[in-house]
Amino acid sequence: MNLPLAARPVLLAVLLLALPTALPADDGGWLTRADEAFARAARDERYLLVDVWAEWCTWCRTLQTEVFEHPDFRAFAEDLVLLRVDVEDGGEGAALQARYRVESLPTVLVLTADRVKVGAVSGFFPVADYLDKLRAEITAYENLVTALPKVLESGRSALIERLAEDFHQRYDGRRAAQLYARLLTSADGAEAARLHYRMADALRLAGDFDGARRSLDQAADLARREGDEELLAETDFLRYYVAQDSGDCDAARRSLEGFLKQHPRSALAHDARRFLGDLRRGELAACSS
Repeated sequence: MNLPLAARPVLLAVLLLALPTALPADDGGWLTRADEAFARAARDERYLLVDVWAEWCTWCRTLQTEVFEHPDFRAFAEDLVLLRVDVEDGGEGAALQARYRVESLPTVLVLTADRVKVGAVSGFFPVADYLDKLRAEITAYENLVTALPKVLESGRSALIERLAEDFHQRYDGRRAAQLYARLLTSADGAEAARLHYRMADALRLAGDFDGARRSLDQAADLARREGDEELLAETDFLRYYVAQDSGDCDAARRSLEGFLKQHPRSALAHDARRFLGDLRRGELAACSS
């Protein structure tokens, strides 16, 4: 069973009186700081298993006691880095929940050290079934990675595009960009404009911000040439994310101001005004210092 994040039991306050105020500490090796967990995963070349939870989530506690404390899970987790985050902490947990679009609890994410989403399991299942689902998620991702060279060699545009989108949705920007680059060798016009836009976002995820900006410039030039105002607005809005992720808060502010000047009636204008307000109030974490 899994519960929407918006759901709350009617008698939540009463129920919480009968429960501990936090998940109990155990000897399972769970970390609670994301930076430490990702650093350890990089050092040890392991996947992270991230338990996404909240204090009101009773099924999260059931998962803890009936799965995570089970000897079979502990044996399985010996090759993983374990991280537990609270989606309502206003910090790392909330950021991870937003980034990976966790919509129900309990959810467990499997991530790489460079924050690629290997897979996810939502809800509660008996330990044997739960481990089967985790193994299936890992195997599916590793099969995609193995298939990448063959897909590129095939030259089949539809297959390359599907794999590119799959990696992109997993936040694997490096591999997605590699596939988009192949598609761009035979694309022109509106198709090339859209591919440059996707390439820019993939490069952003991969941390290649200069490359992302170059792709955005190409996408914008092509969008203007094609008269695609919607894509031009999306391209200009993506400049904000590139600036934000690169830590350039002044550029992020200028990007939003420029976007609102150029695209005041865009469907993205509401978000642009909200983000600009956050920046000006110093409420964006990367720009609040």
